[in-house]
Amino acid sequence: MLVTRIYSGDDGHSHFEELDMPLVISDAGAMSTKIPIETLFFRDTTDAGPEVWDFHVAPRRQFALHVIGRTEIEVGSGEKRTFGPGDV
Repeated sequence: MLVTRIYSGDDGHSHFEELDMPLVISDAGAMSTKIPIETLFFRDTTDAGPEVWDFHVAPRRQFALHVIGRTEIEVGSGEKRTFGPGDV
């Protein structure tokens, strides 16, 4: 499964990196290894309308699982990517 990571580089800018998360086929379907987490929350922006945020440092490590809609993210290097349903 392809996952997009956003990280801070040695140059002080954020960058995108594509990671291939291996999946193991089981009776329950294709599954990754367990990822330990401390907390989990859900955010529904269906009725929020378009949002524009300034550049900011993420407050924590996060996974963003897009279910519906689209989100454009620009990293410090100036590269932009659009994420939609099924993207991680």
